[in-house]
Amino acid sequence: MEELDCFPAEITRSPQPLVAFFGLDLGKNFHRRVWDVFTSNRGLDRHSLYFVNLPSLEELSFPPAKQKKTSYEWYVPKGILKKNWINKHQNVVPSVVVMFIELNWNDPEFVSKTQDSAAKVQKLKKLLQGRGTKISVVLLQTESSTGETESLTTFCTECEISPRSLSVIGHRDQLLASVIRLEATLHEVSQNYYHNAIKNVRSHKDALNKSTHMLLMIRHMFKIGYFNEMKNDLHSAQKAYQTAYSLVLESKMTDFNVSEYRTVGGFINYKICRLAFKLNLPRDAISHFRKHLDNFKSKSGVPELSWEHAAWQSTQAAMFAQLFLDAHRNGQQAIQTQHPGIYFQLAADYATSRRKLAEEQCSQIQSYPDPDPLQQATDFYGQRPWRPGKLEPVDIQREKEGIEALQYRERTKTKHSQIIIRLQTAAVEQFDAFNSPRMKNQVLVHMAEELMADQKYDKAMDCLHPCAELYRREGWFTLSTATLLKAMKCAFLTINIENYVCLCLDLTSAESTCSEQEKIRIEQNLWLVLGVKPPLPEPSLTGKSERASVGQAAKNWKEKLDRLSGETVVNLPNTSVVDIVPSLPNVFKLGDPMKIPLVLKNHSRKAVTICDVSCQFNLSEYNRPGSFPATVEVEPGDTVSLEYTVLLDASHVDKVLRLLSVRFSLAGSDNFSFRKEFKARGVGQPPAVHCETKLAPRDSNIDLRFEGCPPLLVGEWFDFKLTLNSGESAKASEVEVLCWLRDGVDPLISDTTSLSTFPGYPSTPTTPGGSQPLEMVKSSIVVPVLEPGDSRSISFYIRASTLGMRAVACQLRYTIELDGNVCTCSSFKVFEVDVSTPFSMDISVLNLMLERINQLTTDEPFLIVPTVSSLSPHNLMIHADSRLEARNPVQIDNLSPSSDVHELSRGAKFEFGFPAKVPRHKLLSQFDSESVHLGKFHLMWRRSGSETVNQTVFELQNINVATSFMSLNYDLPAYGVLRTPAKFVIQVLNKTDAVQEYSLTMDPSDSFMFSGPKQLRVKVFPRDLVKIVYLLYPLLSGSLVLPKLKILPLTSGGVASLDKCGTVEEIVSRTLPLEFLVLPLKKVEEKNVKNSNPFELKELTVIDNPPFINPVKKGVKS
Repeated sequence: MEELDCFPAEITRSPQPLVAFFGLDLGKNFHRRVWDVFTSNRGLDRHSLYFVNLPSLEELSFPPAKQKKTSYEWYVPKGILKKNWINKHQNVVPSVVVMFIELNWNDPEFVSKTQDSAAKVQKLKKLLQGRGTKISVVLLQTESSTGETESLTTFCTECEISPRSLSVIGHRDQLLASVIRLEATLHEVSQNYYHNAIKNVRSHKDALNKSTHMLLMIRHMFKIGYFNEMKNDLHSAQKAYQTAYSLVLESKMTDFNVSEYRTVGGFINYKICRLAFKLNLPRDAISHFRKHLDNFKSKSGVPELSWEHAAWQSTQAAMFAQLFLDAHRNGQQAIQTQHPGIYFQLAADYATSRRKLAEEQCSQIQSYPDPDPLQQATDFYGQRPWRPGKLEPVDIQREKEGIEALQYRERTKTKHSQIIIRLQTAAVEQFDAFNSPRMKNQVLVHMAEELMADQKYDKAMDCLHPCAELYRREGWFTLSTATLLKAMKCAFLTINIENYVCLCLDLTSAESTCSEQEKIRIEQNLWLVLGVKPPLPEPSLTGKSERASVGQAAKNWKEKLDRLSGETVVNLPNTSVVDIVPSLPNVFKLGDPMKIPLVLKNHSRKAVTICDVSCQFNLSEYNRPGSFPATVEVEPGDTVSLEYTVLLDASHVDKVLRLLSVRFSLAGSDNFSFRKEFKARGVGQPPAVHCETKLAPRDSNIDLRFEGCPPLLVGEWFDFKLTLNSGESAKASEVEVLCWLRDGVDPLISDTTSLSTFPGYPSTPTTPGGSQPLEMVKSSIVVPVLEPGDSRSISFYIRASTLGMRAVACQLRYTIELDGNVCTCSSFKVFEVDVSTPFSMDISVLNLMLERINQLTTDEPFLIVPTVSSLSPHNLMIHADSRLEARNPVQIDNLSPSSDVHELSRGAKFEFGFPAKVPRHKLLSQFDSESVHLGKFHLMWRRSGSETVNQTVFELQNINVATSFMSLNYDLPAYGVLRTPAKFVIQVLNKTDAVQEYSLTMDPSDSFMFSGPKQLRVKVFPRDLVKIVYLLYPLLSGSLVLPKLKILPLTSGGVASLDKCGTVEEIVSRTLPLEFLVLPLKKVEEKNVKNSNPFELKELTVIDNPPFINPVKKGVKS
C-alpha cells in the first residue's frame, strides 16, 4: 500500500485558500510581473493564499458539483475518506476566480470589449455552476482617464458583478501596493467561501446518525476540520479533527476493515499533532500521539499481515518525529527527555519488528498470484484493491490471493534495512544534538546489527568500535564485551586480519567478561592467525545471512593468509592480553638521564617471547634504539619490567616529552609486529597510563631574596629590590629574573597594578601606566655573568592604585656548565607585599575672609586649598612644585616653581594655597548660575630615602558659580595705631548694563570716630564703579569691631528693591571685614601725638603703615 511507508503529499501539505487567475498571459512582460508579485517572496506579512493560473476557456474544466441528497436514510457509503477530495479542493476547485482584462476607461472599443468580457464571465459562471466560487475582475490599464464612474457602472452592469468585485491595476501604479490591496479583498472572499462550505457540510452532518452513518460522520468532520484549516482557524480545525478521531475509535473494527480505519486514524492524528505544535501545545501533541499508538496497539488486523501493522506504527512514529523536528527548528523548545530523536528511535524499533515479522510471515510466498489482485486502484484511503468499496471480504479465495500478493511484494520489494538505517541515522543525529551519548551508543549498536543483517560488515565494524570504547570508559565491561564480539564476527566475515587480531587481544584480556571457555577459544584462534593459519569460524554466526557467508569467509581466510607477505602491524587495544605499559613522571628535571620504566604483561595461557622493542617520541631526537635485551620471555600471568634510558637535551627545557608509541614483535610471529599507541592525557587514554612528562630545569643554587621596604603605598612606584647570592660551584651565565603578578589573570589585580623594570607615571589615578591585557605580563632583567659566591642586586618597580595584597611571582633561570654539559637551572618564589594608603587629601574652597564656601561669584577672587594628611608608616617627602591644573573657565594664579621639599611624618599635615577666580565673560550668558569643574591637582611626592618621585592626580570638585549685579572691593591697612587716622576706601562696582542706585548708611561705633558720609545716595553707571572714602580714628586698642556699613539697593522710583536686598547683604557680609586690629602707641609716640592736632595729618605725625593685602590663612602657602 502506498500509505504504508509515508503519508500522501496532500496530507502533509499545509492547506491554503485556492485562488485561480484567468486571463494572465505569462508570455507578456506586464502580466509576468503581476504574477511574480503575487507568487514570489510571500512572507508572514502577506495573507496565506495559493495561486494557480488557469488555461484558456477552451481547455478549462471543473469537476461537476454533486447533486444534494434529500435524505441519507438509504445511502450506504463505500469508504471513509476519498483520495481525490483534498486534491480537488486544494488544487482544482478555487474559492475565487480572478479574471484579468486589459481595458482602459477611454478605450474607443470600450463597449465591444465590455461585451466580450461579459461573455467570458458568463462562461466561467456556467463552468462553476453549483459551487459557491466567486468571480472577481481586474482591469489592467495602460493609462489613466476621466469619466470612470459612468464606465465602471456600465462594465459592472454588463458583466453582472458588483463594483466591489472590480479592481484596477495600472501600469504606472505601485504594483506591490496594488497587489497587497487586492490580496486583502481576495482573502476576505475566500474566507466567506470556506465558511459557506463548512455550513453546507454541517447541514449534511445533522441528517446522520452513528448507528448507520458512522463513516459519513467521520468524513464530514474531517472535511470541516480541513476547511477550517483553509480559513486558518486552527482551534476550530483541531476541535473538528479531534471529533473525527473520537468517531474512528467508536467505530466497530474487524480484522478485515481495520486497515481503512487505521489509515484514516493515522492521518487525523497527524493533523491533530501538527495543529498542536502550531498552537504551541507540544505536551498535547506528545500526549495525543502516545494515546494514538496505545489505541491501535492491539488492532493488527489479519494475522498474516502483522508486519503491515508494524510498518504502520513505524510510519506513525517517523512522521511524528519529523513534525517534532520541524517544530523545534521553528523555535519550539525540546529537552533531553523529550526530543525528536526518541521518536525516530521508536520508528526504527517498529521497522525492525516489521522486518522480523516479514521474514517470518512472508518467506513461504514464492510466487505472485495471477491475476494481480493489487492492480485495481482504490478511491478511498486504506481500502484493499481486490475489494474496492467493500469493508468486509466477499470472496475468501480472492482475499487470500490479495494477502499473498502483499506478502510477496513485502518480501521482494521492501528494503527493510535501508528503512531502518535511515531512521536510526536520524535518531543518532538528534541524540547527538541533545547531548545523549548513551542513547546514541545504543542506537549505533542497533544500526550495526542492521548493517550486519544487510551484509555490510565493514560499516558495522566502524560503528561498533567507538561504542565499545565508550562502554569501557564508563565501566560497562559486559556491554563492551558484547559489542566487541559483534565486531569480531564482522572482522571474521570481512577477513580483516589487523582488526581480528586486535579484537582477539582485547577479548582475552582481564577486563573482558567472556567465559573462560570463550577466552580459550578466542586465544586459540589468535595463535592460529599469528601462525599464518585460518581461524575457526565464530560459533555465533547463526543468522540466515551469516550462515551463507561463513563458508566463503573461511575460504578467503586461507587465500589471504597464504598471500600474506611483509610485516602486518597490529595496533594493540587499551586492554590487551599481551600488553606493554609505560610510566613517565609528570615532571622530570634536566641534569640526569631519564629512565622510562616499561612493564610487559602477559595474561595469556602461553609463554611469549617479546623482541625488537622500540619507542617513538614526539621529539624525534630521542627516536633511537634503546638499551633493551634482544629478547624477553614473559611467563603466563607474569610481568617483566624494562628500562628505557633517555639522555635529555638542555635545549628542550619547558617542552613536553610524549611517548607516542611502543613497538615490539613476538617470537614465532615473523609476519606480525605490534604497536601500542598512546594519546594525550584525557583523550581516550586510561588514567593509569602516564605517557608524557614536562622537561623542567635543574634546581637553582642561587638564592633569590626580597630586600624591599614594605608596605607598598598606593600610587607609589615601589622599589621591588631583589638580591642574588650565588651558591654555585661554577660561573652562572645569562642569569634572568622574570617577575609577574601571580594573580594577573584577575582583572581586579591586572587593571590596578603595574610591574616594570623602570618607574613610570600613570595617566589617571586609577589606571596605572595605561591599560594592561588580562594575560600575565612578565618583566625580566638579565645579569650576564654571576661568579661563584658573588652577590648582585636588581630592582623592579611596582605600582598599585588600590589597597590589598599583591603577590609577585619571581622565576630565576640561568645556564651553567657541569661536567662539560650545559644545564639550565631554575627556581621559583612568590613574595607578597601589602598595599597601604600613603595620605588623605582634603580640598577646600575659601573666600577672602578665609571661610569655606559652597558657591562662587564671578570676578570675585577665592582660594583653593589642598590639604595633605600623612597616613604612611614611612616619612613622606612632599614637593613644593606640585601644581593645580585648572579647567576652563577657572583661572589659577600658579606660583613660580619651587624646589622646596617638606617632610611629613605620620599624622602631619601640609597645605597648599592657589588663588583663583572665575571671569564672567567665560560663562554662558543665558544662565544666572552654572556648575563648573575646578580642575585637577597634581601632587608630587616620594617616600623618605627614595629618589623616585611619584605623581598622584586628584580630581577637584564641581562648584556652582553665580553671577551678581554688583560687587564690593575695599582698601584698608593691615592694622591701625591708637588715635592715629586710617583710610578706609570702599568701591561699589556695577556689573550690569543699567544704572544702579544705592543708599549707603554707616552706623556709629564706640570704638571709632570716623569722617566721611554717614548717609549717602549714589548712582553707579553701567560697568563703572564709585569710591567712598572714610577716615577712621581708633579710640581703643585691640581687635575692634568696625562701623557697620549698610547698603540698600533702590529702584528707579527711589524705593528699596526688596528682591535685591538679600543679595546685597550677602555680598557685604562676605566682602567687608568685621574687625580691625589696633595697636597701642609707644610712650614717645604718645607724647608726640598729644602735641599734635589729631584731626590734621602732617608730615611729622605720619606713621609708617604698609598697604593692606589679601589676608592669608596661617600655614597656607601662597
